[in-house]
Amino acid sequence: MTHVINACARGGMPGRAELWLEKGVAAGVPIDSVLYTTVIHTWAKAGDADKATAWLKKAWDAGKATAVSYSSALFACWRAVPPRPALAEQIFRQMINNGGIRPDAGALQNLRIAVGPDRFKALCHEMELTEEEMEKLKQKETTVSKTR
Repeated sequence: MTHVINACARGGMPGRAELWLEKGVAAGVPIDSVLYTTVIHTWAKAGDADKATAWLKKAWDAGKATAVSYSSALFACWRAVPPRPALAEQIFRQMINNGGIRPDAGALQNLRIAVGPDRFKALCHEMELTEEEMEKLKQKETTVSKTR
């Protein structure tokens, strides 16, 4: 099943990836966080923030949401047309307050793109991100700029 879901994701078929994951859940197949995140990210690449967020909730309800899952949902918020900054803020707050999950560099980068640099700084301050967490984003930006 993992291969089928991944093939659907690579082929840009989020509906099919979703269908196969639903079939696996219904059949009692153990579903890991990677499969949930694959479906979330596939919807994000399609620009469907609502579907990505719905799958994030399913991952959360199953105890499988991770920082990468949240990052993919935040990615969906800036890929959506029009972008969904308010939803990105909601997802970020949920990640930290309800999920107890600290953001990784990818989540921070996707949040900043979704809400803009000024609101990003305000949110990070409000959510009391540490200097170490902010340093992750700086390190990622440095690595990306060196590879270009």
